[in-house]
Parts: sequence; C-alpha cells; structure tokens
Amino acid sequence: MSSAPGCPPSVPPEMSVTDPVVVLMGAPNVGKSTLFNRLRGGRRALVHPQPGMTRDRLSRPAIIEERRVLLVDTGGVIHGSGDAMSALIRDQSHEALVEADVVVLVVDGRAGCSGTDRDLSRLIHRRGLPVIVAVNKLDTERLEIHTSEFHELGLEPVLSVSAAHGLGLQELRKQIAACLPAPLTAAREEAPELSLALIGRPNVGKSSLLNRLVNEERVIVSDQPGTTRDSIDTLLHAHQRTFRLVDTAGLRRREAAADTAESLAIAQARHALARAQIAVLVMDAQAGVTVGDLAVAGEAMDAGRAVIPVLNKWDLLTGGEDEARALLEEVANRLSFLPYSRPLTVSALTGLRVRNLLKEALLSEEEFMAIRPTAAWNRALQSAMKERRTPLVENRPYRIRYAVQTGTGPPRVTLFVNRQTPLPPPYMRFLAGRLRLALDLTRTPIHLHLKLRQAERKRRRPADA
Repeated sequence: MSSAPGCPPSVPPEMSVTDPVVVLMGAPNVGKSTLFNRLRGGRRALVHPQPGMTRDRLSRPAIIEERRVLLVDTGGVIHGSGDAMSALIRDQSHEALVEADVVVLVVDGRAGCSGTDRDLSRLIHRRGLPVIVAVNKLDTERLEIHTSEFHELGLEPVLSVSAAHGLGLQELRKQIAACLPAPLTAAREEAPELSLALIGRPNVGKSSLLNRLVNEERVIVSDQPGTTRDSIDTLLHAHQRTFRLVDTAGLRRREAAADTAESLAIAQARHALARAQIAVLVMDAQAGVTVGDLAVAGEAMDAGRAVIPVLNKWDLLTGGEDEARALLEEVANRLSFLPYSRPLTVSALTGLRVRNLLKEALLSEEEFMAIRPTAAWNRALQSAMKERRTPLVENRPYRIRYAVQTGTGPPRVTLFVNRQTPLPPPYMRFLAGRLRLALDLTRTPIHLHLKLRQAERKRRRPADA
C-alpha cells in the first residue's frame, strides 16, 4: 500500500475496540488539528489560528502504515489556566490518556518549549505510555535546530514536522506504527473464550452497550423496555482474546414477569449467568441503584460470578461532581454485598469509557481463575484469625487447622476444621474478605468450604460408637 507524503490511504468506515488508540495532545494552537487532518486524510477537525478552537475530543479512524487506528484529537491544554473551559479540556485530555495506546505530543517548534509542554510531558511520563514528540511548524531545514530544546522534556523520539506543508509525516507514521501494540494473530484462538453476560433491568442500555462494543447493529435497540427477548451471543476479538458477549432480556423479579416471552427471557438470562465467568451488571445512572438492580445483582452473586457494575447513561447526569460522588457512594453502599465489584461509569451513546469494560473484564478473569500457593492461603488465614478470633460455637472452641485451594472460577478454598457445626455467616464473610485482600483477589468472589479434618473424624469414632 503506497501513498504520497502527507496523504494516507483511504480509511474504512468501520472501527472496533481491537483498534489501537493514538492520542494527539498539546497546548492550544500548536497544530494538533492540522496534524490530525493530515494523518486522517481529510479536513474534519476545526482549524483556526485562534488558540483553543478544538474544545472537544474528536475521534476518527485512520490508517497508519497499514494498521487501522483510532486517532483522537484533544482540546488544547493551557498551563496554569483556571477557567472552567480550560479545566474541562484538561479533564477530557486526561480521559483520552486513559484509553491511549500511543501519545503524540505536538509542540510548536517556532515558539519553543513552554510550561504547558513540560506539564504534559510529566503527565505522559507518569502514565508510562509510548510517546512521540512532534515538533511542528518547522517548514524549512534551517528551523530544525529548534528541535534540540525539546529533548529536555525527557521523551523520545523527537521528530521535526510541518503539518501545514506535509513535511516529516512519513517518518512520524513509521514511529507511530513502531509504538503500536502487536496486532492480533491466530495465537489468540489458543486462549480460552471469556464469556460476559450483560445483565440488568429492561431499558438500562444493555443492547446499546453491546452495539457500542462491537460497533455494529446485531440486536434490536429501542427505548421500549424488554425489546431484547432472546439471549444473543456475539463474538468479539480484542486484546488478543475472544470475548463471548451474551446480551440478555432485562431481568425482572419473578413476580413482575407477567408474559410468557418475558418469563422465557428471564430463564435465558439466568442460564447466561451460569455459563459466563463475568457478569456485567448494567444500571441506569439516572435512576440510581433500584430494587430491581439489587435483585439482578443477587442473581449474579448466587451464581458465583465476578461482577462488573456498569453505570450507563453517565453523560446524562447534570449535577456535576457532587452528583457523581453521591451516586458512586450509593453504589458502594447498596452493593456492599458484592465487595469484589468495581463500578465503571460509561455512556453507550457517546462511547465514554466503554473501551475500559473489556480491560476490566480481563483483570476480573485473571483473579476469577487465579491459583495461589497453599502457604499464601495459610499465612493470610492465620493473620485473619489473629485479627479476629474464631467465635465459640455451642460454647465450645472452634479451630480452623489449615486451608487448601481446591478449585478456580471462582477460587474455591477448603478450610479444615475441628467441628462439623458451621461457622456463623458474618465470620465467614470476614474471612473471605481478609483472604481476598491478602491474596490480591479484589475483583472476584471466593468460596469457602468447611471440612472436618480426617484426624478429627478418627478421634470422634469411639465416642460415636
């Protein structure tokens, strides 16, 4: 595939979450939008000499050295500016960094290294992302001497370009391509499928979320509650893995399911939970955590799945930081029976943070299928029992001798004890919580099973006889 300098090949209209994200960052008026248009191959971003004309993030597909990428143009970040719009632009730029695979820091070669350039270089350095410094507006070779001062930012490589004249873009594309994560290969098929069940009440946006993830209309999307009657499996290849996304009908409490189709949908949803590793609990951020949400969350807990609560329609909240903080506190309080869940705030409509869902699912799966050494389980167990002694049961001492992991998906642990009587549920929850924290299993439930130690059985036989 070949093209003239500064003119990339034509771009396919479809994108997916498998595509790497390349973020352009920089101060106002350094030429990000012009560079964006050059890399993209069309005049899409607003280009104007007045600083700060690109106020919102603009995302478009592009081809970089035969690799399809999502190119993101951020608003200009101003050093030390305290006005509300600049703060919003900074927030959006930080948000873009969360999703970035590669960052192109665009600087003005004629103006020299600025305070904003230094601020951004520190921010990017903290993120540990691959970065390329594009020193823009160097239209002639004699101006390339100005690139030297940008080496003080401590970021490499530093390239001289002219977005306006299309100079240096071929090398920039090569450097971007070199920083991209490895493309998906057939080897990904060797890894097991990761199944995610999208569950939730009707009309919370499950189908819209699935559509945003796969970027195609596979299921009916409607504002009418309960329009997704069937469980539909969609395969998605991302992060060198295959994800099976199961979109289910809105779960309602059993007494609320009046018609046969709805009852069938609920049965299918519960079946989906049984065959999924991860439950994606989709809720409506505007509605908060409802009784129906709690019922659905209870289904996921009973199924023993790792749970990712997703607060959809986050873009529709109008109360600012106070409302957001209060809602997250409400989620933490009302879903306290799922201490291993970490809520995500997304918008299926705008795509806000949707890309983070699969990354969080992979982290949850890693812990859901984790194996920890027996010694580690027992160190954590002893520490927990020192913090809170086992309670008396029937006025007799209760001793946990040792722990052994006996399974995964989620981690299952057998506790060998001296009594056949079960421990009180609050103490079992305490133990599970301490073990999860000590063994870095904060995204998955663990199942504890009590078993009478063999020596205790032998000791009891004469008395039983």
